[in-house]
Amino acid sequence: RASKMLDSNTTQALLLSYVAALGTTVGGGIILAFPRLNFEQLGILAGLAAGLMLSMIFFELIPEALESISFNLTNACFFSGILFFAAIVRMVPEQNLELLVSSRGGKAGKGKLSKEYRKILLSGVVTAFGITLHNFPEGLAIFLAAKKSTKLGLTLTAAMTLHNLPEGVAVALPIYFATKSRWQALKVCFLSGLAEPLAVVFAAFFFPASVSKTAVDAMLAGVAGIMAFLVFYELLPHAVKHSGFDRAVFSIFSGMAVMSCLLSAADGMR
Repeated sequence: RASKMLDSNTTQALLLSYVAALGTTVGGGIILAFPRLNFEQLGILAGLAAGLMLSMIFFELIPEALESISFNLTNACFFSGILFFAAIVRMVPEQNLELLVSSRGGKAGKGKLSKEYRKILLSGVVTAFGITLHNFPEGLAIFLAAKKSTKLGLTLTAAMTLHNLPEGVAVALPIYFATKSRWQALKVCFLSGLAEPLAVVFAAFFFPASVSKTAVDAMLAGVAGIMAFLVFYELLPHAVKHSGFDRAVFSIFSGMAVMSCLLSAADGMR
């Protein structure tokens, strides 16, 4: 079992999952370095991440699946991925960052303010727990992608890392606001991101040692569904809301162009 865990694909997936997990920590670091959150920049980042993922879905994951499994099975796996991640997201609380930021300037009595701090801290902890659950299937996606090819593992990691930046902001902001501790906020961001490498370790233990290309492609079609849900449920609404329609559209197509270039550069990898 130890040799199974240390094979080259698993080691590569573990390293890539750590890179993606660092996106959450870096996102938390951004809000700590620049406490005055610029929501327009956050929206542009969300649009770029959406574009990266859309290119991955339509230029890589779905075409790869259609090469080895039927159209109907690809469809079934794709929509199963959507339903699976929709169930995960139901457990993730929505964090109203604008309300939190505006409350910094509000005036309240000491007792009331202390109570508000406790509520915000609890909100931050619950958000971190929800994002930890949210990150686990993303780690499984990286494991499957790395098992398929180095090219797919690298490009998916790039998309997931950028996607994790706004999540780091969502975790760090309430923790830092309530505790005034940069260390505590970064620590919670780092721990919530560790769900991705933990998912790789889990998969290395329980995933069959030898699995057919057909099974991997079917599961990657499910990963495409997960990414599609992320794009249309989280990233696109955030991009339009925070950066405006025109900037959101521009950032989405820019992200698609960047991922297309990455896929082209990585075309010789296996």
